[in-house]
Amino acid sequence: MNKDVDLISMFDESINISPDIESIKIMNLDYIDSDITNWEELFSGYSTLYAVTYSSSIDFISKLLPMFEEVEIIFGFEKVLKGLDDIMAYQQAALEELQSVFSKKEKKLLNRIDDGTLKLFLMRDRVSHKKMYLLKGEGLAPKVITGSANLSNLAFTGRQLENIYVLKGEKAYNEFLSEFNEMKSESTDSISKEAIILANDENIENIPVISSVKAQKVVVIEPEREIINNSNKTVLIRHEHIKKKYKDIVPKPAKTGSILLNYSEVKKITRKMNQIKIEKNAIERKTPKLKIDIDNNEVILDGKPLDLNPSLEEIENDVNLFIDYFEGFKIFLGDTEDAIKKYYAFTNWFFASPFMSVLRNYATIYNKPITPYPVFGLLYGKSNAGKTKLLETLMIMMVGQKVVLPAKEFTKSLIYNLREEMLGFPIVIDDLNNARFRYHAIELIKDDSHIAENFSVIAISANEDVKAVENELSKRMIICHITASLPKMEAMRGSLVRTTQKNIGTNFYREYLKKMMDEIHILIEELSDDSKEAPDVFAVSSKIMKEIICKSYQGQVPDWVTDLKLDYYFETLAEQSVKQKIITMWNSNPKMFKADKKSNLLTIDTGDYHEANRIVGELPSYIHKGTANGVISLDLKYAEEYFEQNFNLRFIDRIIK
Repeated sequence: MNKDVDLISMFDESINISPDIESIKIMNLDYIDSDITNWEELFSGYSTLYAVTYSSSIDFISKLLPMFEEVEIIFGFEKVLKGLDDIMAYQQAALEELQSVFSKKEKKLLNRIDDGTLKLFLMRDRVSHKKMYLLKGEGLAPKVITGSANLSNLAFTGRQLENIYVLKGEKAYNEFLSEFNEMKSESTDSISKEAIILANDENIENIPVISSVKAQKVVVIEPEREIINNSNKTVLIRHEHIKKKYKDIVPKPAKTGSILLNYSEVKKITRKMNQIKIEKNAIERKTPKLKIDIDNNEVILDGKPLDLNPSLEEIENDVNLFIDYFEGFKIFLGDTEDAIKKYYAFTNWFFASPFMSVLRNYATIYNKPITPYPVFGLLYGKSNAGKTKLLETLMIMMVGQKVVLPAKEFTKSLIYNLREEMLGFPIVIDDLNNARFRYHAIELIKDDSHIAENFSVIAISANEDVKAVENELSKRMIICHITASLPKMEAMRGSLVRTTQKNIGTNFYREYLKKMMDEIHILIEELSDDSKEAPDVFAVSSKIMKEIICKSYQGQVPDWVTDLKLDYYFETLAEQSVKQKIITMWNSNPKMFKADKKSNLLTIDTGDYHEANRIVGELPSYIHKGTANGVISLDLKYAEEYFEQNFNLRFIDRIIK
């Protein structure tokens, strides 16, 4: 085997640590005394700093750097890096953090990278547990600071309990310096000034590990395999998101677990990234960017603050058109009342969607759940149900234009790379079929961990072939199953839709935004309160919508203009679809159902294996007992409670029915 190829074993799970190897290195120390000091006194007076710490320390390090003439820092990471996508994602997230800190506070420090007085390195193939800070200066005994403390505000300001040990003298210094140099040469990638400046440029050649490949031809990566507790959310969250962007473009390991990371592979990765970038840019050019600026209490559309003070006359015009549009659903066939209620609930989420990323961000900071702020919405049902036209109308109401992404352009890689660029305006995917939904959308939805200051929610319209949504997904997204539809000839005419879209403006929504901007600060304050549950943005949003409508509508306000709460979306709305389906089946063909009180079993013979699995996917797990050959088995007692239906009708009743 080629020796170089054999060396490039990146993630070989077959490597085991021999039980015979029990030797560990220890340092024998003598206790002298203890002092009370502060971080400035601890580090002052020295001209050279060599440090090993976590990437969570970047902000604090910016305070230290001006104190030293020469600085070298190795950044480790709090979690295991198990693959090339992991490594690239971590390094990209760390670069973005460096960019954020340096650009805001210490921009001049970047120039020190050029003159060689500041050298920064990122760990590549293993986690560093060590925290060591080596200080040297003329006229002073060399000093080593070690222990449990990272270079962070919390650790060195006394707000967090740490063990901090100080060793003085050449012997200790040289011992630690040897370890520092060994670590630097074997397992790090150097950070350039350009890599920090261009951190958000999506040019992967700026990522340190890729730059190392270009310089060294080959790279040896051998990550450790133990899990480390983590603490810094900024870098961790960014890492997890970026990792997903790289997952589908990095080379897959061979059966041996090895990856040959050379310049040829780098070029392949670059080509894939460039293709995604081209697709993303094409969408960006035609998609508005809507940003909620909490700090300045503004809503920014395409770089300019929105006027949040429309006139009463303008608001009335939009409100009346909106109500007339929704009332137009009454000419549909099927359960029109149900359709209007669901569409109105979906509108409430859609209008509030730019605030979801903001609330998720603060929820993460304050250790609150992010699930009350869903970032996926699904409208599915029959053709001619008005789904696409509704989404178009809502977009016009928000920003004055409609931008719909065709289903064929929808991929999980594109969405991962796109959603932060759109800031807060919803990304709308139209007419997604079942195959594409399951291949691309499900993974995105299940990975419900995305956090950023501003990012877009994903709104999907799909036809009836998306028969059911697994119960696991329904907890993570807004789902509206529409069973009503428009007669074909009426659908062809569509005069009400055209009139509405032509004449409706952004006034209703701008008034809504003005009121929401006042409320968002209250919601953030509630998130910071440990004694309170996560606040209900749906309740706040629907209250504002109702208030605007009641004030501006010239007729009698319809009953479907109502208050909505979080429970409605994740309990009532999510359950309605499957409940409706089962009750319809019962009413139309009760012979499909067999109830056995003795065994507490209800079976439903759908006659269709796939249909049975789809239905079970929507049911709570405590009700269903499984499927076989298109037959669904349910717990009779729980099923009757859940569906509010007695399935034990006498035979004569069945005949009559």
